[in-house]
Amino acid sequence: MSDSVYFTDADGVRYRVLDGRMHKGATVVANPPAAWVPFRVFRPEQGQRRVYYLRLGEGRAPEPALLELQLARAEYLPVEARHAPAPDPR
Repeated sequence: MSDSVYFTDADGVRYRVLDGRMHKGATVVANPPAAWVPFRVFRPEQGQRRVYYLRLGEGRAPEPALLELQLARAEYLPVEARHAPAPDPR
């Protein structure tokens, strides 16, 4: 298993970088580089996560220049309420 990968952008925001794929309705993640994944997640310590969809044949090595380019092209993930209370049926 490879070590955790972190990337700090030009603004000083630090991201944990994870490679992932969906399997049976759940997200399976691994530390980069993982050859079997279609996307890379950039998870900041605070704020919204971003996802970059890897292309066939694209480099997956966690090199700073490549991570910077992928982060710039990444999409923000939708914000979901976690453990939101159920609506009152009354």
